Amino acid sequence: ITALGNSDTHSKTTTEAGCPRNYVNVGTDDPAEVTAADVAEALHEGRVVASYGPFIRFGADQWENGPGSTVVASGEVEFFIEVQSPSWFGVDRVELYENGALIH
Repeated sequence: ITALGNSDTHSKTTTEAGCPRNYVNVGTDDPAEVTAADVAEALHEGRVVASYGPFIRFGADQWENGPGSTVVASGEVEFFIEVQSPSWFGVDRVELYENGALIH
């Protein structure tokens, strides 16, 4: 099951349309190279981050092990987190959860 962000807008002035956004990892930053099949595969594999503002990159043991990846490790796992945010949206912390429990 892949979680997606969605807005439920019923009027033109009281609810901002188009937020949150779904950032889909299709393996390229060039929109001209993206196909519908690429997006469908990424969604099926869970390679999506939903956000209302910040763009978040996350990896476990290496950047390539992002959302949708399965990491098998017998010891500690190193996490990589990068947050990019527009000037109008402040980010002052990152919280990391494991199975619903805050771990850092």
